[in-house]
Amino acid sequence: MASLRLSPFVQLPNEAPLEFLHAYEWYEATGAKTWDYQVDLSYSRVLELNRKAIWEHCCLAEDATISIFAEWSTSLSSYARARSPEQILTCSNSGDNHEEIELHLPIKGSEVGGELYLETIIIVHDPGSTRLPGATQAGSILWSDREAVTLEAPGARLPICVENFGNFPAKFDDPNASWHVELTLDGLEHSASVGMVIYLNSRKRTLVSLLTPEEPSAASTLLIEILRYDVQRQLLMMALRHEAFTDPNHEYSEGSLGSSLRMVLRNIFGQSSLPEIKSLFADAPDRFESQLQGTNLKIEDVLSAVEEER
Repeated sequence: MASLRLSPFVQLPNEAPLEFLHAYEWYEATGAKTWDYQVDLSYSRVLELNRKAIWEHCCLAEDATISIFAEWSTSLSSYARARSPEQILTCSNSGDNHEEIELHLPIKGSEVGGELYLETIIIVHDPGSTRLPGATQAGSILWSDREAVTLEAPGARLPICVENFGNFPAKFDDPNASWHVELTLDGLEHSASVGMVIYLNSRKRTLVSLLTPEEPSAASTLLIEILRYDVQRQLLMMALRHEAFTDPNHEYSEGSLGSSLRMVLRNIFGQSSLPEIKSLFADAPDRFESQLQGTNLKIEDVLSAVEEER
């Protein structure tokens, strides 16, 4: 027999009528036309609320306060998430009960992938003297809305092949290496899914299982970050040895690997020109490595996210 589950307190309807609130569509404020792991995003959303109508419908006391915020998460990892600052509202006794609120969610491109989830939430911040059937506990969700944004189609992530390195001595110099990055001859002209391949050594069973997990874990999240950084590092070193890559007059198509790697270098070295970066790479590789690591290796962020999840 099916059971009927009722909320223990009064909430706003999922499809809230305009008399309570109107939530405008999310919009991406940076205007990024294409996304990859080096493109940061910034989503914003405007909400128009009728405080009096919300208080009356949810049976909140006049001394109660509510909190409104947004939160993002991603299918890429259960550890990567963040929320906007909370905006706290009180009951209005003035003539104008309408409120307009804008929520902002800045998102680092290196932390997301796959599906991006944007959630808008209204909770009870302080119930005050509220009594049932109103929500009497702080944190009670009065209304929420979730939207999914596809950043990359299934299968669009970097191509990974698992091979026993010992079976291919001509291809893999060390049979005990953990992974190997291969850039095709004209790989910089194509997308990453076409221009390169990452090989994982099947001899490293634990490593392979952590890098291709069914369910993310703290260890897999950290290892994926290390792999991401090392693959990017190797690709930059390969690209900087290509004359066309550091030629300012050579243009790569939008979305190509060459275009993405140039963007990485701009994020790291700011106003330095491509020839200047190439000279730094050739003449002072230690300084090049240091700047690359300082900007693009996010181990501390990953560990902090894992600790917050716990």
